Amino acid sequence: MSTWYGQQLRELRELKGMEVTEFAKELGVSPGYLRNLESGRTQTIQLEILSRLEKELYWSVDEELAKEEEAEEEAAREPEDSPRLDRALRELRELTAADPPAGEYLLGMLEQGLRLVRDRRQPDMPPAAASE
Repeated sequence: MSTWYGQQLRELRELKGMEVTEFAKELGVSPGYLRNLESGRTQTIQLEILSRLEKELYWSVDEELAKEEEAEEEAAREPEDSPRLDRALRELRELTAADPPAGEYLLGMLEQGLRLVRDRRQPDMPPAAASE
């Protein structure tokens, strides 16, 4: 079990107000084994014990993995992924659905503006290469 999961296990056990010996007894493992799980020194865990952990702590490894992946994705987000950009895109989609000519006009203006900015940044490139 990784150190991260061990830390989560310790935090959840402590939130329940349980001591290592008390919780180990409930799980049917030795206190030393539980300490090793929490510290990351034990790299494997029996499925039966994992199932008991989930039941005792209302903790799902799948949920924790999903949370960890979501946090990593959030941290890796590029700067252009922003609530403002998301909102503008959503509003453009709504406008295009409600008033297609207006939506197409704004989208065309945006594309034209993007081409102008890109061309200014790459003045030595021929227009065909800049638009690829």
